[in-house]
Amino acid sequence: MKNKKLPIDSDEESIEFTDSENIFEDLGFSKQDSVKMKMKSDLYNRIVQTVSANKYTQHEVSKILDIPQPRVSKLLTGKINNISVDSLVDYASKLDKSLRIEVVTDLRVS
Repeated sequence: MKNKKLPIDSDEESIEFTDSENIFEDLGFSKQDSVKMKMKSDLYNRIVQTVSANKYTQHEVSKILDIPQPRVSKLLTGKINNISVDSLVDYASKLDKSLRIEVVTDLRVS
């Protein structure tokens, strides 16, 4: 993580903020939770990008993923709290055959 200071005004003190690669960790979530949230977010973004790039309708996505259309609607509007990482991996791989998931572990102790 990098700490940066931004001046508010020349006469005032600076604001310090953390700049990491995981916004969830920056927001104060635990390392474990932030990794899971980031993974879900990345998978969700890949799904939405693939649907958009292929100009799929919700009906088409429903058929490809073999899930009901209302669930597709929730998925595509970002309501992913009740969708597991496993399901998102399945959805992403069904929509994008070139999907590659890489796990990089940071063993540094904070």
